[in-house]
Amino acid sequence: SQTSTEYASKVARILVKLNMFDQAADSIRREIGLHQQNEQYAAIGRLAVALVLVQLAREDTVAAEKAFKEWGNCCDPHEVQTLESLLQAYDDEDPDTARRALASPFIKHMDIEYAKLARDLKLPRGISSNPKSVSIIENATASYVSTSGSGAEGSAPSPPDDGEEEGGLC
Repeated sequence: SQTSTEYASKVARILVKLNMFDQAADSIRREIGLHQQNEQYAAIGRLAVALVLVQLAREDTVAAEKAFKEWGNCCDPHEVQTLESLLQAYDDEDPDTARRALASPFIKHMDIEYAKLARDLKLPRGISSNPKSVSIIENATASYVSTSGSGAEGSAPSPPDDGEEEGGLC
């Protein structure tokens, strides 16, 4: 019913406001399920954007890409274009493109909690090595090798990030 989706929406926004992103992602998925039952597909598109933002706040770009692949078909063309640009920017470790995508008018005009989340998202780090010295390891098997060339031979090893695994598409 309409009331249950309103409550689910409030819960998700409160969880985002409290920076409880794991629970917020679950809540948004429940809200998407309620909108599916009511066949409110435009609302699912907006929630897909919110879910991508929450997954990026969790620093889980793989989950963000999965959310977009699963629900992006409910997004309008402008949302699709912005999310594709945003996810590509994170994959390419391109903070400038990510910043431009997050400054998109429709993101700025989302519910205030999601707009603030987008504003405060940790941007991708960017590439600090000299592009001429970067080489990509061909046919690497043990770990994911990003097309950005980070972690390639000849560059200094970077310290591990707070237990975060190197992500990649499976």
